[in-house]
Amino acid sequence: MQRRAFIYNTALLALVAGISADSCINGMATTESIKKLEGKPDRQKLIFLLRRATLGFTQSQLQELEGKDAAEIVDILLNDSPVITEPLNFEFPDDRLVPIGKSWLLAPYRTDVFYEQYRKKSLRAWLLSFTYQNPCSLRQQMMYFWLNYYAVSDVIEHKYEHRHLLYLHDNAWGNFKQITSDITIDPAMLRFLSGFENTKENPNENYARELLELFTLGRGEIKGKGDYTHFSEKDIRQIARVMTGWKDCGWFTEDPVKKIGVEFNEASHDSGTKQLSAHFDNMVIDNGGAEEFKSVIALIFAKKQTALHFTRRLYRWFCTETISAGTEKEIIEPLAQLLINSNFEIKPVLKALLTSQHFFSLAHDNARIKNPLHFTFELLHFFPMQILADVTRQYNFWSDMFENLRCMGMELLKPPSVAGWKAYYQAPAYGKLWINSASLQARKKLVTHISFSEGSFRKHGVNISFNDVQKQIKAAGFEALFSYFNTMFFAGQLGPEIKQTARKVFETIPSPAPANQSASSETNRNEHRDAGFNQLINYLFNLPIYNLH
Repeated sequence: MQRRAFIYNTALLALVAGISADSCINGMATTESIKKLEGKPDRQKLIFLLRRATLGFTQSQLQELEGKDAAEIVDILLNDSPVITEPLNFEFPDDRLVPIGKSWLLAPYRTDVFYEQYRKKSLRAWLLSFTYQNPCSLRQQMMYFWLNYYAVSDVIEHKYEHRHLLYLHDNAWGNFKQITSDITIDPAMLRFLSGFENTKENPNENYARELLELFTLGRGEIKGKGDYTHFSEKDIRQIARVMTGWKDCGWFTEDPVKKIGVEFNEASHDSGTKQLSAHFDNMVIDNGGAEEFKSVIALIFAKKQTALHFTRRLYRWFCTETISAGTEKEIIEPLAQLLINSNFEIKPVLKALLTSQHFFSLAHDNARIKNPLHFTFELLHFFPMQILADVTRQYNFWSDMFENLRCMGMELLKPPSVAGWKAYYQAPAYGKLWINSASLQARKKLVTHISFSEGSFRKHGVNISFNDVQKQIKAAGFEALFSYFNTMFFAGQLGPEIKQTARKVFETIPSPAPANQSASSETNRNEHRDAGFNQLINYLFNLPIYNLH
């Protein structure tokens, strides 16, 4: 490893190591309740809200939201008009049913074409393109929350994956109970957790176990053999019997009429009675055919623990991973009760959390590591890209971005387990798990390529535009530039030593040679200023602290 890279990695690893569990819960007073922020958020608080609630924002979007109160801002983030697109065939001419530039979603398969890799690459590129086309969006942030919550990994029927993605996008802040019910018989989930193999002759417990342990109640402490805080192994076995009979349909279909979806096979359903444990008051579930699984959903959602479990996961996504006893009592429990009182509608809970005094108190002393997706899109949104219309070059660019995310440790649509990304549940490290020597190099590479329009950007004709920034602050010189970036991206935490180094980076670009013509001289001065600007961006966004919110 080169000396400069070694110093960078060492500095960031040391910075990350210094984020203690205690530092993550500063500002969370045990007497705090869910009170709305009084007055209008200042720029620092507004930036904090946008950084936590979205995957990035532009300078113009920030200006549009300044001067509004927190409730107005969140309402705007909830009142979106998403651009809906479809994944396209971008480089595979052998698919005679789907020309280049057309969607493959409604097309049947052909036995003589190897589809899996082409459509896999297309879907992944589409997902990032789709994300980029909807900036400053709470919906996008929530879609990825759900992808981590109801994780499916590497389902090779990519129409199933697309259906799963679009459902979570469309229901981003919908009804938690309804979402759980729908996901139970989602074809991607049926395949991922082997629900399609769950029959009365051979019950499969995979989904029943994760429904209780990960998606709703949580396991809690072990109370005895086969018995946990909130359910038992007996409950898993009985609920697995309830879920029998559901099949996905349309798997790699060559039938042009057949649509992907699910169907219920009465013959493979266990029609016997199922008795649950004392955790569910020894409830007996009678045969209900295709509607029977809804009885289980109703029983699970009758327990307050389900609301508490969901609220904790939502809090960890938007706020901080560690939850103190005070935060549990004063924030989590009231939010969970609000969820119950709202009949499990998520929007009221989101609004209450993101407009609360508690949430904005985290802006001052809550440090958390940006996940790779956030790290990437924050940069891509703030420095707008000019992308060529050619679909092949577009998709190849996003394929490169997908690969870079994988190198950062976040391969989308392929989380390490059904529990999602370890950074959101594996205590005590949590977000520190995003940081290692390999992922740091991938982050540094992206910053450098953006700063100088190199790598994938140059290869695929993507131009990074600094015009918005240049027009407003660049001509004002170093002081204005440094102050601007310090406020926007570093919460004013860059000290005099970094400022001094940044000034040297900005001002020590070799001066242009004297020119005889005034026009040429002006051109040289502009190019010199541009070079200094690019160098400054590269230096600032490669600082270890930029990896933190």
